[in-house]
Amino acid sequence: MTDDPVETHTKKEASPEKEKPIETVNKPPKAEKVKQEVPEAKATVGEITAISARLKKALGTPKPPVNRSGDLTPLSHDFYVMMNRLRALIAAMEHQQTAMETMDKSRMAVSKLISVLSEKSPIFDQVGRTKKEEGEVSNSYASVNLTISNEARNYITTYRSSVIDYVKEWEKVITQNIETDEKEVNSLNNIFLRRERKVNYLRMKINVRTKLAINVPDKMNEKVERNQVKLDKAWEDHERKASELCEFIEEVTKRGWKDLYPLVTKMATMDSEMITKESKLFAELKTIMDVVPMHLENSSIHEDASDTSIEDTEDHVDSLKSVSSEEHEVVHAEEDIIDPEIVSMSVIKVAK
Repeated sequence: MTDDPVETHTKKEASPEKEKPIETVNKPPKAEKVKQEVPEAKATVGEITAISARLKKALGTPKPPVNRSGDLTPLSHDFYVMMNRLRALIAAMEHQQTAMETMDKSRMAVSKLISVLSEKSPIFDQVGRTKKEEGEVSNSYASVNLTISNEARNYITTYRSSVIDYVKEWEKVITQNIETDEKEVNSLNNIFLRRERKVNYLRMKINVRTKLAINVPDKMNEKVERNQVKLDKAWEDHERKASELCEFIEEVTKRGWKDLYPLVTKMATMDSEMITKESKLFAELKTIMDVVPMHLENSSIHEDASDTSIEDTEDHVDSLKSVSSEEHEVVHAEEDIIDPEIVSMSVIKVAK
């Protein structure tokens, strides 16, 4: 938008009087761009030209001027309010994209750490393994999270190309068109003002001559008439372009919902498809984790059997040790018993 204000005028047969100039509405500052790690994908040709084609079809053949230059002030205000909202929407969407990328990285970091912790354990196949053999994907907690991450990245890429770029193109198309038309309206207004000043000057000279009873040359009257025709033409050109600009602003503001609806439809479709895919994948997670207790139970049976055999061996060894100890005690007990014959022979020897 140029610095020259757009002015309105009321046409008169002799000397048009200019009205107060329309105050120029200050443009809102552009939204700050958020750095993105995912490379920007270009929108398709259909998405880029959709808004331009709709506006061209809606406006159709230019209508005859109806002196609408006085409507430019309120309409310009509505337009810049809408621009503020579109730029805020772009900033919010880019922030959402960054948040989705952060969420995906966090999910994968957690999944990788869980996979590492499950290594060399009975639950590694169901929790941490991502490949069984070369090229073969394992059905585990880690592998399902990897698939979810891939789907999330595809969603983020499509979100950038089909959603964010659409809003950027929307803002770009209407801003460029309106700023171009505003410059043209201001240029036509300046031409009109120059013509008006010239006609007023010539008429003033004729009025002075008339008051002083000085003869007015025919050439002077003819010059006034020629410049009056040019003034009338400048007025018509200005009002025609101002009316076209008013119609364009009304189309992009009051009927901007026609450009918003395809965007919302696209976002709703993408979200619905993503939720469906994630629901199936999360259902697989439940199935996988339901298998883990059965696997652990089978593993514990083998461990119990191994422990039982070890305990039986230890009991057998203990029993053998017990038997050997008892035999040793019996031997010592037998050694301590006195033979009656030996005792009687000892007695006979003493008597003798």
